[in-house]
Amino acid sequence: MPVDLTADCLAQWKMNDNTANTVVIDYSGNGHNGTFTDATGNPFTNQHDAVGKINGALDFDGADDFIVVHGMTETYSAISVFGWINLDDKTSNHQIVNSFTRFQLRFNSTSRFRVVFYDNESGWQPRDGTTDPDTGVWYLVGFT
Repeated sequence: MPVDLTADCLAQWKMNDNTANTVVIDYSGNGHNGTFTDATGNPFTNQHDAVGKINGALDFDGADDFIVVHGMTETYSAISVFGWINLDDKTSNHQIVNSFTRFQLRFNSTSRFRVVFYDNESGWQPRDGTTDPDTGVWYLVGFT
């Protein structure tokens, strides 16, 4: 039986845009397109095209490549965030998803994926994963 994954989906980015512009399309139908940014290079998504786990992917350099999404509200009572990640190196911190005010999903230089939630009473609360990932391998990481 097929499942409608977009019914309660706030946003979905496939990261396989590969076009001569900076738009990262939101496939949820909610219009939360992102803007790919590369502070020191060409920000067009076709300049960051890579082989992905499912179809294509975007390649981030770990220094100044990121996607900005405006207009997403953070007034949710529950959230799930997932993404396919393939690390080139494990020597530094890598931001995967960062809402800046409520949660972060990242890879720590301690060789673990980390989720950090903001609690109004306790502040930032980190939770580390248990997997020590290898470089060059695709991992589905996320939290609910």
